[in-house]
Amino acid sequence: MKNDLALGLFELLALYAFIRWLRNRDFRWILVGTFFIAQAFGVKHVALFGSVPLVLLYSYAVWHQPRRWMSATVVTALLIAVGGCWAARAYVLTGNPVAPEKLRAARKPLDIREKSVATRAVRYAEVPRDLIFNGERSFESPLKSPAGILLFAFAPLLVLAGSWRPRTGAQWACVLFTVIYLLYWAFILLKVRYAIPPFACLGLLMAALTKRFYDAQKWRVVGLSLIAVETFALVFAVMGLMIIEINGPQFAYFAGRLDKPGYLRAAMQTYGSVEYLKHSAGPDASVYGVDNFTRAYAPAPWKFDAMWCSPESCVTSDVVAQVKKSGARYAILPENPAILPEILDGLGRPERLYQDPYFSVYQLRP
Repeated sequence: MKNDLALGLFELLALYAFIRWLRNRDFRWILVGTFFIAQAFGVKHVALFGSVPLVLLYSYAVWHQPRRWMSATVVTALLIAVGGCWAARAYVLTGNPVAPEKLRAARKPLDIREKSVATRAVRYAEVPRDLIFNGERSFESPLKSPAGILLFAFAPLLVLAGSWRPRTGAQWACVLFTVIYLLYWAFILLKVRYAIPPFACLGLLMAALTKRFYDAQKWRVVGLSLIAVETFALVFAVMGLMIIEINGPQFAYFAGRLDKPGYLRAAMQTYGSVEYLKHSAGPDASVYGVDNFTRAYAPAPWKFDAMWCSPESCVTSDVVAQVKKSGARYAILPENPAILPEILDGLGRPERLYQDPYFSVYQLRP
């Protein structure tokens, strides 16, 4: 569970507010949408992907107001007042308005290293293929095709349907939002969960095109074939959802054979070590986890810090330095024979209090 659904909700609400403004030109909808954009930045700074097309749409709305400069001032003031408080809070606490991120991340491509226009164009062309057929790098789950097959299966409709350009202002707004969002997103950070809003819009636009094509058919077999492909895509998607959302311990939990802690122990490799500290350490125990981010179940979540240490690029000296720098009383370390002995040597061989197949808890010396 991550906060990307909340982020997507606010961005889609802002897009919906613009569409409502298109219908009746009531400027209050633009103010409501500005509030939603500010709330999106309160969730995480990845809202920048959606804010770029939304700013263009909202600038169009402001330009069509009788008093456009006054309208622009009001919208800007509302955005700063509601959204700026989060950046101000981060700056006061850390000295960085976008903590824990860095400002240069907004312009630095993470997945496209090539500099030439030709190679970058090829990389853009490969993005749809990667998302559909080779999506492990773009999705934090075991699914190889996280984007599903719906858009791929119905792509031929763009040719068969003849005129497929948007027909309404709402559709044009969705197309503009989706195209700009995806271009920026694919250039900076190719993670599927950061593109929930444009994928939702793509699904809606594809549904409108499919419905239009379906209604225009005189041959029943064509309509039935559309329904068959759509049903297959749905079954394919449900199977993927079951893989990432349903696990074996859930059945035991709902059958009453596991209690809540028992379910968490069975379903989460990181839970057992944190559960031990919750019952054995004091209520204000400070903890530093390596590859363990189960902060919500810690004795004192506000005193729980952690870091990743991937097997491919883990530097044990960095781990030792971070653990010492944290000043934590306890450390949770992974049962990884490749790095654990060096980390323990660097920490002065602390006492081990707890061990399971995945993690151990160590009491650090003051």
